[in-house]
Amino acid sequence: FSFKYWALIVIQTSWVIFSPLLFILFLAGIFVKKKKEVLFFLLIWTGAVLFFIFAVPIAGMQDYYKIHFLPPGVILAAMCYFYIFDKMRSGWKKNAIVSIFWILICANIFVIVYPVIRRKPIFESQQVLGKKVDEMTQKDDLVLTAFGPDAMLLFYCNRRGWSQYLPVKNDNIGLLEGRREEGAKYFVCGNLDELDLDPGFKKYLFENYKLLSNEDRQYGAPQEGSLDHFMWMLLEKIDHPFAKNIKEKFERKSLGYVIFDLRRKL
Repeated sequence: FSFKYWALIVIQTSWVIFSPLLFILFLAGIFVKKKKEVLFFLLIWTGAVLFFIFAVPIAGMQDYYKIHFLPPGVILAAMCYFYIFDKMRSGWKKNAIVSIFWILICANIFVIVYPVIRRKPIFESQQVLGKKVDEMTQKDDLVLTAFGPDAMLLFYCNRRGWSQYLPVKNDNIGLLEGRREEGAKYFVCGNLDELDLDPGFKKYLFENYKLLSNEDRQYGAPQEGSLDHFMWMLLEKIDHPFAKNIKEKFERKSLGYVIFDLRRKL
């Protein structure tokens, strides 16, 4: 059992999959009175997801696999919602409380969750990076890429190879060398934040392989007239570290990249 691991699971589930307020309703909904058959079904589903995260931690650390909490989660959250508000008498007070509740829900989603999952400009930067790799490598070259938990960057590179998710691998150096023995000729990382999570691996790359190309992270104001720009303007008026951190997420246009030549060591 790792407290750090399960704390990460809770943070990802509450801040990325549900939003904090909906996550609280989800947990509270477990204790709302319901038919035993319904409770059994929902707990079995939730328990199955928890078992998968426990049994396969490499996959469990990826946000994608938390989506399986959503079906039982939204049902339990809805049960809790109706349990609370059905006990209130109709009238202007109830209407005001319901309105405030939904305003808070929207704020949770657009201020906390939306900046995390908003990735389009970053996806576009990966397309540009993939085209660059496509132009500087041969058609038969095998490429090892690193950008998130999937093979999107490898797809954009238009090359065969592998995808390496740096945050969940304890021995990134060993995996890199293993892929090199299997024929990998280039290592491409499209997220400097991920690369910084493993300082030892980053140092090893720069000390042992030639850096062919790199670019630092790029930031800029969101496009005017967009929802992103509106949220960015609101956050700009809030003088608080938390608001500043969220604002920077709206400004992300590229996470930077590095391309290393694996064909020979320095």
